[in-house]
This record gives sequence, structure tokens and C-alpha cells, in this order.
Amino acid sequence: MAKKKPRGTNTESEIMLAINQVLDSYDTEIISSSSQMTRIKVVGKDRAAIRDEVHKELKKINCDFVFSDQFYEVGKWISSFPGTILISTEGTKTELVYKAKGGDKQSGGGAAITKLTESAQCVYAAVRQKKGSDIVPSDVTAASVKAASNFFDIDEKVDNVLKNLTEDWIISCTRGANMMVPFFGKGYSYHRGSSTVNQIEKAFKDIKAKEKIRMDINKWSPADIYAFKNFDPKCLNEEMSFKGLNQCMQERIQKGIALGVSLKKIEGAAKPLKEVNFDKKQKNTQEFDKFEFSKDSMDGYIHFKSGSKIQFRSFGGKKLTGWQGEVKGASANQGKISLGPMNILLKQHGLGNKQIPTTAANKVRNNKSQVIDEIIKGFGKYSTHNTKVITQIVMKAEDPWLYSKWQVVKLFDTVSGITPKKAKDKFCEDLLLYAASQSSLSAPYYKLTD
Repeated sequence: MAKKKPRGTNTESEIMLAINQVLDSYDTEIISSSSQMTRIKVVGKDRAAIRDEVHKELKKINCDFVFSDQFYEVGKWISSFPGTILISTEGTKTELVYKAKGGDKQSGGGAAITKLTESAQCVYAAVRQKKGSDIVPSDVTAASVKAASNFFDIDEKVDNVLKNLTEDWIISCTRGANMMVPFFGKGYSYHRGSSTVNQIEKAFKDIKAKEKIRMDINKWSPADIYAFKNFDPKCLNEEMSFKGLNQCMQERIQKGIALGVSLKKIEGAAKPLKEVNFDKKQKNTQEFDKFEFSKDSMDGYIHFKSGSKIQFRSFGGKKLTGWQGEVKGASANQGKISLGPMNILLKQHGLGNKQIPTTAANKVRNNKSQVIDEIIKGFGKYSTHNTKVITQIVMKAEDPWLYSKWQVVKLFDTVSGITPKKAKDKFCEDLLLYAASQSSLSAPYYKLTD
């Protein structure tokens, strides 16, 4: 037997008049409408205040409503914030969905958005930890955030987190908190841009300068936030090398003292956190397979027996600059490595005498005939293309093509000259791992994603 539709005490006409009266001073928009349901978006600076005021006015005119503590979903998330439902005597519904101004489009630049969303994840995690059980977006209020303030330290204003976070990130941070906090356990404080995080970054920069290594901090550790428990960053000051620093971070992440977390927007169900760089001995071995040297493009590939590959080419357009390697995956590009780190890795592997030249631009400008000759010889070594055809292509090539292809030749010459095979495999493996932020130069961290 079919369930009877719930029915209210007000007619459709009474509800319509009440809605028109109460929402007269607000910015509204009908999201969807049918014979059985009308959904209206109500927009303002503070949606909690708007909702409370709407409820107050509805009560004044004796219009019944239901406080909705659920998500609305029509192909996508409509709202994560509790709304208002009015049911008529005829069984039809009117739903009020409350949105903060700018809630459909994040305001500010990329850095500002990153600061907001990463800080928000810390706040949501703190609220989840304070509550002791899974949260829904409506659990994150000014009161609950204040109660959980001992469990987070961020460089964003709390008010911005509460008012300026978009729906997709509200949902993402909720799911992230519900996955991360039980995974780590009790007693953590979640940090973004705090003095403790700054000390970790300072230790990295100091050692980077000392060892004269050109390396972006996100390649060392892509951690966006940290979870700390009784962590004293002074220990980092004792380290004099990347090896020592990474070992220090390794010990503390394994003891559960300092946990770096790389964040991604969670649009589906959150996956258990993935450990990255925890134990170098357990990483998958990547064996060199072959070179790929196309006559139709300025690039070249190093292939691995696992099926992975790295594309090497210039990304500088018409300028003689921007040559780098990019890991190619089934669905997306998976990280990059530039010439500087390639030469650093050669040194790390005891191959400092096999440095890849950094003079490609000058070579093309001042000694083009030599560049052309060496590219043609490269085709002879790393491809099976017809020499006559190759010569015609190379002779007609523009400077950016020559710049890119010559460096591919020099890289291939370097790699092919590494012996024994085990040493070649090891170096190529680190090329791949570095580009994916997983080289021996990189710190351990957790990855939170869907």
C-alpha cells in the first residue's frame, strides 16, 4: 500500500501569499518548479541569520513549516545547509534553499581560494574531532567552531570559513573530516599556515640553500595541511641535509606526531588516506624499457616496463625555454620535472659527470649547424626513421623545435650511457618518482582524495 503524502495545515494559496510577504526584501530565485514542488533560492550575506529571520516571520503569520536537516540533490548538490519546507493541505511542497552571497562562485584569486579551502578543512576536522562522531555541514557553526578552537591553527579568518565557503567545498571538507579524523585518531590539532608549519617550511628552505638544490617545496612535500600531536619542530633545526630532514619527518609521521596531508576536492566518497613516501624499500620498482623519438614532434619519451612513460619537450611556445619532463597517465598528466632537478638526481646517483647541458638556447642561436647535426645523429641512434627524410625535416625546423629536440638527444645520450642496467633503472625510476613528488628527495605524507 502506497504511503500517504504528508499534508500541512496551510493551503497552497496561503503558502504562496506567506512566501511573497516574507521573502519580499530578499534576493530570491526559483531554482525548479513542478506541479508538486517549487524550490526557491534565498540569497544573503549570512544564510543562518536569513533562515532564522524567515522562520520568525512565518511563525508570526501562522504559516507552518518543517526545518530540513538534509541535502538537496538534483543531479548535483544544491545545498548542504538546512533549509525550510512548507507543505500545503494539498500535499505540494515549497522548499527554501539558503545561499550565501558568492556561494555559487568562489570569490578571490587562486591563492585566496586555496588558503580558504585548506583552512576550512582544518576547521571541519577540528569540529569532527570535538564532536567525536561524523558531522554534517550544519554541525559547523560559529558556536561549534569556537568550541573546537583548540584543535586548529590556521592563517585564514574563521568568519571567512563560515561565510565564504562554496557548497562543493563545504561537502568536500565534511567528507574529508569524516574520513581523516577517525583514520588518525584522537588528540590532534590541524594546522594550515601556522607558526609550526612555518618552521617546517623554514627547515626545508635552509637545507635547500645549504645544499644548493633547486627544488620547489611542493615537490619536497605536497602537504597542504598538517595534523600535529605533541610535535616539537625544534628537532628540524638539527638536520643538515635532505636525507636527515626526511628521516626526521619519516620518524615523526610513523609515530603519529606530525602528519602532512595533501588535499584534493572530494566530489564522491572519500577514500582511506594513502601513504606516500613512507618506506622507499617498498616502492614499486620501475625498469627502463625504451626510448621513443618521433619525427613529427619536438618531444621524446622514456618508457618503463610498467607502462608508465615520461614525455620530454619544451613548453615555452616560441621562446627557447621551458624544457621539462611530464609524466603521462591514463586519465591525466601526473607531474613534471625540469632540467635542474634532473641534474640534481644525476649527482645524487653519483653521475655528476653526466650532466645534461644547460646551454641549449645559446647552442641554437650561435651554433645551429652543430645542433642540427647532433639531432640527426640522435635519430640514427634512437629511431628507425629514414635518414634522408629526417634530414629534410630537421633542416627545415624552427628554433623552438631544435631547442627542444636537441635536449631530448642529450638526455637520451646521458641515460643510454649509464651502466650497469640496474643503475640506469634506478636513475629513470627516480625521474619518474620525482615528477610525482615521490623521489628520495621527497618527504613522507598522506593523500586525501576520492
